[in-house]
Amino acid sequence: MIRLFLLLSTLALLTTACSREEQPAPQPTPTSPAAQEAPAAAPIAPGPIVTNDPEALSDMGARYYRRGCAQCHDEGVGGAPRLGDVEAWRPRLDKGLHKLVENAINGFQGESGLMPARGGNPQMRAEAVSMAVRFMAEVSRAEDEESAEDEWDEEDLGDEEGEER
Repeated sequence: MIRLFLLLSTLALLTTACSREEQPAPQPTPTSPAAQEAPAAAPIAPGPIVTNDPEALSDMGARYYRRGCAQCHDEGVGGAPRLGDVEAWRPRLDKGLHKLVENAINGFQGESGLMPARGGNPQMRAEAVSMAVRFMAEVSRAEDEESAEDEWDEEDLGDEEGEER
């Protein structure tokens, strides 16, 4: 008896539910949020660098340095030249900023130790490595030496053909 009651109740429920006419979705009115146009998106500059201000670029380089390079270059771990040590940096700076950036991106085995590619962080973008190297070069250059700004160009921001900036 209970089975018959459950079967009839289920059939009645299904019949009622399926026989209803669906109501059309309400159309947006001119005052509803869906009817209003979205504001135009602001144009986005290509790549993450949004400034060519030398001070802002130096600040970015300092941040990248603290995030990755400082762990070796603050203490001279593994033969890394210490930040600000003019004598340790001089032979490296004599090779040019572009060569320093290239070695930092690709890695380098020198007489004093090993520079792992991208400071041992494969996720670090070439652009970030370049800014950190420039920061270290500026801090570690003798005051009477020529600034690295003269050597800095867009080649130093990428390491591979087609890499986005």
